[in-house]
Amino acid sequence: MIVVNATSCKLGGAKQIVERFVDDYDFPEELIVIGPASLKLSENIYKHIKIETQGIMTMLFSIIFVGWFVIKFKARIVFSFSNINLIIPLCQRVTYFHQLKILTAKNIRFKTFRFIIRRFLIPSNIFIFQTSYVKKNFIHTFGKCKSEVCWPGVHLPPKSLPILNKEKLSAIIPYAYIDLPQKNFQFFSKINWKHFTKLDRVFIPSEIHHNENSVFEFIGNLSREQMNELYLKGDLLFVSSLEETVCLPIFEFASTGKPVLVLAAPYIVEIAKEMKLPKNIILFNQDKFEEVLTKVLLDYSSYFEQNEVQIKSMQISHWPCFR
Repeated sequence: MIVVNATSCKLGGAKQIVERFVDDYDFPEELIVIGPASLKLSENIYKHIKIETQGIMTMLFSIIFVGWFVIKFKARIVFSFSNINLIIPLCQRVTYFHQLKILTAKNIRFKTFRFIIRRFLIPSNIFIFQTSYVKKNFIHTFGKCKSEVCWPGVHLPPKSLPILNKEKLSAIIPYAYIDLPQKNFQFFSKINWKHFTKLDRVFIPSEIHHNENSVFEFIGNLSREQMNELYLKGDLLFVSSLEETVCLPIFEFASTGKPVLVLAAPYIVEIAKEMKLPKNIILFNQDKFEEVLTKVLLDYSSYFEQNEVQIKSMQISHWPCFR
């Protein structure tokens, strides 16, 4: 039996990765998933225990309370998607680490996370990292550990061939939480969008509204199905994040073949070294966005990626081999 701790995975990339893990799961041991009711899980699991946590309760559940379920179901493995794990070695512990802020943030919460990892998990826990870049930064902070690098893959919307004769184009900034410093949304707030007459609207799936720019259309938080529909509707995707583990929307939107403009932050530069990016993922330097966007708008069709071999490499997920 494998107990999956996903109690904090209510929204966004964390929720998506848990759902993808369950979809892909093909090992003989049965799965018990502990997580929010909002998780859409396939039927190939033994049980979905509906528990949702946030803040300090996520930490307490992950390091202590999940142990009750391990004992109850006589689990051989506890697989945690909460960045930390059970501090008592009741079984094999595997931790999916996907929050870079834990490595550097100075608040009490993340300092506590670092103490737990260093004191209780490093000796025998197995850590799963999405990229070698995350693993390198983790080892720089904590030293060597048992680990695997597992590319998460993406949920692909249906393949969409681009419409080449549009008079006006629309873009997407895929941020649900635009006030998070690492998302760097203020970068786009400072752009003079009036220069780009071919760009009609920029959709932002956020409940938070910044109305200082008329080109922005805040459409509220979207479900996975609604995001896929938005990917098919939009013509470009813009990402300005300074710090991510992967930033899945880059690869989800790129799977449609349409152009993605991404600020050349360290995480994506390192991913580009690990895997060959399709030509429609276009990296730009901080001071070159307007120049790059102008070129893309002038010759939009030349920036499509229609080679499905390149797209396929982004979509395949890799998961730890549970022994």
